[in-house]
Amino acid sequence: MPRKGGSIGRIDRINEKYIQHSSAERIGICAECGKPFERIWVPSQNRYNNQKTCGSCRMAKANGFKKVTIPYSPHAAQQKIHDSEARFKILVCLPPGEFILGANKSIEDVNVDDYVFGNNRKLNKVYRKIVNDYDGLLYKINARFILPFEVTDEHPILLTKVIRNDNYKAFKKGKRPKKTIWNVEESIWVKACDVEKYLNEQTQYVKWCLKIPRLEGTTNIDKWKMRKLETRKKHYKPHFPINEKTAWLLGLYMADGSTSNCTVDYSLGTHEKGFIERVKTIYEELGYSVHANDKELDNSTQLAVCSTALAELFAKEFDTGASNKQIPQDILLHKDRNIIINFLRGYFDGDGHFDEKQLRIYGKTASRKLAYQLQLLLARLGYSAYIHENTRKEKSMIRGREINNSNPFYMVVCSSSQLINELGYSDKTKHIREFSFIKDDAIYIPLESVETREYKGKVYNLSTNDDTFLVSNIVSHNCGNRFGKDLGSIGEGVMRFIEMENEERSIDVNPPVLWWIVAPNMRLARQNWRDLKKLLPKELVYDISLSNLTIETINGGIIEIHSADDPETLVGVGLDIVTITEAARVKELDTVWANLRQRLDSPGRGPGGKGGIALINSTPRGRTYFYKLALMGDKDSSLYSPSYETFHFSTWDNPHMGKKRYTIVGEDSMGNPITFEDEIKMGMTNDRYRQDYLAEFIMEINSVFPHYDRVLIRPPLDCRSDEAMAEFWSEWEKVDPFETYTIGYDPASKGDGKPCVIRDSKGKVVKIDLMSRLGWDAQWDRLAMYSRLYNGATVNFGQTGLGETIGSQLTKRGIPNVPINEQGNNKAKLVEDFAVVVEQQWCQIPWSTEVEKQLQDYVSVDREGRSTQYHNATDSGHDDIVSALYFCFSDFQSPALLLPWVGRVGGISKSN
Repeated sequence: MPRKGGSIGRIDRINEKYIQHSSAERIGICAECGKPFERIWVPSQNRYNNQKTCGSCRMAKANGFKKVTIPYSPHAAQQKIHDSEARFKILVCLPPGEFILGANKSIEDVNVDDYVFGNNRKLNKVYRKIVNDYDGLLYKINARFILPFEVTDEHPILLTKVIRNDNYKAFKKGKRPKKTIWNVEESIWVKACDVEKYLNEQTQYVKWCLKIPRLEGTTNIDKWKMRKLETRKKHYKPHFPINEKTAWLLGLYMADGSTSNCTVDYSLGTHEKGFIERVKTIYEELGYSVHANDKELDNSTQLAVCSTALAELFAKEFDTGASNKQIPQDILLHKDRNIIINFLRGYFDGDGHFDEKQLRIYGKTASRKLAYQLQLLLARLGYSAYIHENTRKEKSMIRGREINNSNPFYMVVCSSSQLINELGYSDKTKHIREFSFIKDDAIYIPLESVETREYKGKVYNLSTNDDTFLVSNIVSHNCGNRFGKDLGSIGEGVMRFIEMENEERSIDVNPPVLWWIVAPNMRLARQNWRDLKKLLPKELVYDISLSNLTIETINGGIIEIHSADDPETLVGVGLDIVTITEAARVKELDTVWANLRQRLDSPGRGPGGKGGIALINSTPRGRTYFYKLALMGDKDSSLYSPSYETFHFSTWDNPHMGKKRYTIVGEDSMGNPITFEDEIKMGMTNDRYRQDYLAEFIMEINSVFPHYDRVLIRPPLDCRSDEAMAEFWSEWEKVDPFETYTIGYDPASKGDGKPCVIRDSKGKVVKIDLMSRLGWDAQWDRLAMYSRLYNGATVNFGQTGLGETIGSQLTKRGIPNVPINEQGNNKAKLVEDFAVVVEQQWCQIPWSTEVEKQLQDYVSVDREGRSTQYHNATDSGHDDIVSALYFCFSDFQSPALLLPWVGRVGGISKSN
């Protein structure tokens, strides 16, 4: 225990502020020299490290290394970062993301604005498509229940660790539904080249699994609209109903149906009398004519439902041709379980086979797409189904015709007796061994094998709103040819870290070197962790903690990976190096950076003990706080600080991408060449291209008032003298005795500008007064004066913690007032309503430097699954004038559009 009195050791003085531990934890006996030594305190783990050797022996061992090699060769643009001497380096770039897809189309056929499924169990819009050349290994990944799929070596796959838990006694006592329960422990993104390592870790009790998401139902559609007929209008039916009866009909059509120009056709066995009558009855009840034709050659009955509009509808929803059949999206995502069950019953009645002995049901299809969709649809219901790809005999007979069977077919098989019961095929039950693990959000299936092969050719990439995609129904993530900002940032950190470990440091600096790598969330943090393990020389690693994402080096240095989810946890220790990746995505970046900045200024930290260093990288995301940090490193900016340096790198600064930029990839309809860059630009807006590929801060990307300048009123050019300007504004503020005025007020006791804004009923802001030097009573007295002056104007004010007091004080002064609540989503509505007023130019606002700056820098920040945040991006969060403006316009009525009347008024004659 640290001593309470007398001389206190330097290690003790540092440790005293953490937690009292026993001497056995703090003092160790060196395994090399046998001498006692004091261990190093590890702040992130709230304990002393477990080193077995003293500092002298570790240094002696480290000094034996004449050279270590960092497996990282920076390209020319990255080298600029390493050459810089600035304390704080800001990197701005975003390389293209690469995605592959396994939903309704092959990757090469997917287009921008299509929708694909993602890890969020919903449809996500594709907003970019890129084609790349690839020369390397493809990894073929296989697991139970799925068709194997191939991806490039760096492609991230979502793996989930599932742990077996056995408790027979609890099962016998009825305390658990079954003896063995598999529990999901963790999910991680793993590059395809690393998947085999996890496969080899599997045991009888631990499985690494791929994830099939259980899609969310999003539609309750009860009818399909049909096009209006130009002829035979008396036969027109405006829609086709979707209910339990017709769902069975649609499932049977998917199995045994087809269309011609004017009919919907079913091909059933002549012996299937019940199905034939059921089809005819349902269609006739809907008002359709059904013609039956028996064919003795193949013992089949052809049912033709006469309707051109219906044939067109079915061809659109189910596609045409056996190998292209698909489940309509409205069925796949329908919320009504009964409709889905009846649809599946219809399908299995047509293309299925029920094995009563094995209690197993099979579906057979020539459509790979349909096989995938059936697996997803069954997963939605909570059932595991596996897919087999099979090869037919070379030739066979169908309905008297010899056909070529070179194309494969697919078997979708489910062994769940619960599904068989629900479909109504049997009421028997059977316990089967668990080979997949069904949870509320997904079905997890164990890895089986990984194979590789050489490949040289095109690879296709997509970007979606969800940043994930399904390939073979398995969740995977984007990968891409990158500028290398993360790798460059980690590489810079490794080099600086090693340099500082070689310094002669006081024992008071504990640990000797501390480096934090901070990411917006744990998903990105784990990617930084993988980059770190790749670049840090193994010879320097003493201990590694996979659970805490921490590395200790032989010289006592510590590297920790952190998530910025909770900014208040990023405090408490002195830091030598901080790396923040994708900083624009960090919520509350200003708070995060303020906390970390203090840690970097701790005594003795950084190169030569002169202060810690930081490397901050990100893609621009409009004008966020990251934009302010970038300005601080720009020598031409008014915010410039010599401690900062900003680097702007585009995608094309990556030599790999630069070579491809002007490569001709095709021709347009006029025969003009299309470059790789042109193709990229075609798939997105110009603003998106400039932000994502050129690393520009685009104001319109997240600016709330992109066209604010249209509503700002400045004095005419001839008002150059002070007297002329004063006269102009005096006339502007003049009270119209027949007008109705409203005052917006953002109350504050100190700090903000305490503005009040006064407008008339037409949206003209006649005055903006910053009452920054006034106390509470003086503010309320001035509001009373303005209210009386402007025809008894009502004051709309923000309801702060003093909301009731403010309201009572205004009422006491005879001021009509309305408190406005900004909590929850109310602020978002206030801001968005005022943004419409500005965009439609329904207001006129007097210009001033303060007004222009706040409107220009007011931004929205999407907090990824949480409510949108609105604030000033660059002025330390000050947005008081904007707040007063949206309070002022909270009850504004948009001006009516008056059109001139054109016509003639005739005389009115009186009848006799």
